[in-house]
Amino acid sequence: DMHAAVCGGRPGLCDAMRPASGADLLRYLRKVNFVGLTGDQFHFDSNGDGPARYNILHFKQIKRGVYRWVNVGEYLDGELRLDIDEIQFKWGERHPPESVCSAECELGQAKQYVEGESCCWHCFNCTQYEIRSIEETQCTVCPRGTLPNPTKTECRPIPEAYLRPDSAWAIGAMSFSSVGILLTAFVCGVWVRHSSTPVVRASGRELSYVLLAGILMCYLVTFALVFRPTDILCSIQR
Repeated sequence: DMHAAVCGGRPGLCDAMRPASGADLLRYLRKVNFVGLTGDQFHFDSNGDGPARYNILHFKQIKRGVYRWVNVGEYLDGELRLDIDEIQFKWGERHPPESVCSAECELGQAKQYVEGESCCWHCFNCTQYEIRSIEETQCTVCPRGTLPNPTKTECRPIPEAYLRPDSAWAIGAMSFSSVGILLTAFVCGVWVRHSSTPVVRASGRELSYVLLAGILMCYLVTFALVFRPTDILCSIQR
């Protein structure tokens, strides 16, 4: 200490300490280190403050209607010692509650940040034909011919839906049309064979041929409808 260093161990106050420099006295005071009355080690830190010591108390519910202050930890010399198992945030629940400014948005929702805040936002729903952007801050409309996937994270091509030839409805329609084509062809044959008879002439021979051709084309369109659409088939249907 200062007395031992300046006075050389002589008892009493020596001449070298009369008067003592404030800077020297402060330098020796900062080096003071001793055990206090409570048994704790005392010393000054780099700022000249004594050691920070705190007991952490928790107002705990011991049982229903009974509460008690319980020591669950201490803060000593910049080190926190905490007994998490002794902390009770809710009766019968030891896990700490989740504390966030804003919960994560659900699927199909984007974030709208609160003005002046970087960690708080509101969630809003994307429409039926929109997906959420990578930044999760806006919704983007899918291009034509695409639809959002179930999670609304990407646009996928719309699957083609058409009547397949091997389906029951297609087989039934083609069978009915085939019978109609055969009957129409039979009638056309009879009409051609007897085209010079008075009965055929009186019923409008040329008009009958036009009607029969139209009926035949109606039956033939059925086959164009049951196959996968192409430019040629769509032209025929029109």
